[in-house]
Amino acid sequence: MPKYRVDLHNHCNCDPIDVLDYSAEQLIDQAKHLGIDVLSITPHRDYFIDPQASAYAKSKGILLIPGVERIVDGKEILILNADPRFFPNDAFSTKADLEKARAYHGDSMLIVAPHPFYPRKTCAHQYLDEIHYLLDAVEFCHFYFPFYNPNQEAEIWAEKNDITILANSDAHQLKMVGYNSSLVEAKQLTAEAIFQGIRDNLVSYEYKYMDLLEFVIYAKNLVMQDLNRRLQRPGVIKRENKRLKALMQHS
Repeated sequence: MPKYRVDLHNHCNCDPIDVLDYSAEQLIDQAKHLGIDVLSITPHRDYFIDPQASAYAKSKGILLIPGVERIVDGKEILILNADPRFFPNDAFSTKADLEKARAYHGDSMLIVAPHPFYPRKTCAHQYLDEIHYLLDAVEFCHFYFPFYNPNQEAEIWAEKNDITILANSDAHQLKMVGYNSSLVEAKQLTAEAIFQGIRDNLVSYEYKYMDLLEFVIYAKNLVMQDLNRRLQRPGVIKRENKRLKALMQHS
């Protein structure tokens, strides 16, 4: 079977939470340059809908799969190739909602736990055990070093639970697109075939540690992005923090 390079967790300037300075088209161009065959754009909270970007990706020979990074019971979850009507405002926020989405979409939808063991309250951690039967994959995140790699815990958990590890970029900077990616064996270049390859664990990836200079540049850019977000979207940040606190109390 052919192998396709996939990167199924990326953000761009359509994100309602983060302030990013590159468009979906620029992200697609960067993915094309790096040999990515399958790309997902997954804004925080709001499901990605952009027919123009989808058509642009197709013209570049890239399969663009829409998605969202959604807070479910206070934890971040990637949901790809779903009906956007499932995500109105805060109505989709619990495991029960995730179960309904899975029942409705079946295998045409992909559910991934991103960066599950990183030291943030919104990372899944033990919540993985509660939703393991809904997951198609857990993410191998881009941010790791020889001396610090929370992905190793994800690898152990995935092997124990017979769930695929999928390397993604979680790009919040254009240069990070495709930094972390996976090779997936699939019968053809369609979302359903790629998802089946992931579920069948026909996935490979390589460790790519950041060096010190890459880390310094990456960290500086993250700090600047956070500052821009707080300056340009103070109301959004306040509402999101309030919403996240309510969701975590509910869970």
